Amino acid sequence: MLRQPRQSVLIDTSFLITLFDNSRPNHEVAKKYYKYFIDNNIDMYLSAIVASEYEYKDSIDPILDTGNFIPLPFNLADSKLAGSFTSRLHSESRGKHTSRDSTRTT
Repeated sequence: MLRQPRQSVLIDTSFLITLFDNSRPNHEVAKKYYKYFIDNNIDMYLSAIVASEYEYKDSIDPILDTGNFIPLPFNLADSKLAGSFTSRLHSESRGKHTSRDSTRTT
């Protein structure tokens, strides 16, 4: 008999920020999804890119410390360093850029 693979999700940065920032409009919705994933034993994976993007504004360590997220091991330490470095660069150049999204086009 074939064993069913576990269900899993790859968490994106927007979901992670919304989940851990109770001032975000969809915070309660994110909490419901998070609870659903935990209650249904759905593995939650974090990519190095998500870790880096989150680290840009806040430390990813408390999130990893929950034990509920599985970091994809490729370059996790480097992504944290890159996020911190980018955050410092932006804070030093506040006069030039008001947000990290200021270079995006619509």
